[in-house]
Amino acid sequence: MERGAKLLSDYEQKAKTLGQDEVMVIISPSDISLIRKHKKLNKPYVQTIERIKKILGKRAVVLMDRLDFFDEKEARFKLKKVLNSRGYYFDENVLSEAYGETLGCCVDDAAEGLNREEKLSKKTVIKIDLTSGKGSDPESEASRAKKWGYKHLTFE
Repeated sequence: MERGAKLLSDYEQKAKTLGQDEVMVIISPSDISLIRKHKKLNKPYVQTIERIKKILGKRAVVLMDRLDFFDEKEARFKLKKVLNSRGYYFDENVLSEAYGETLGCCVDDAAEGLNREEKLSKKTVIKIDLTSGKGSDPESEASRAKKWGYKHLTFE
């Protein structure tokens, strides 16, 4: 199984392990118009998003705008609005995890931005085995992130 397909499968398995008080925020690589086209083409990531939504129901939040997650207030406002409408709230004490396709890039950026801007009291944990860095050493990743100025992340 190619790495991308394996990651999609891993995300689906992760969704099955979430507790009733946990949500999964999915940042789509496409905006709404492109995701509709990809759905017709049976793109694997769209199928995975749909399966995760079936597993988690209202606990799956899919954001599909081309926003700079999570540095922009608009993106964080939209996330909070959706969560609030579904009965979920978070404050600075929420525990957060991040994973996605590209470790050392968008995964780190989104996790750092959300944690920093929401002033979370605990660092966001990046789940290395759910990224392109699967098998990487957590200490090496932490060292790399520190060099790049990330202060709100930890790696496992």
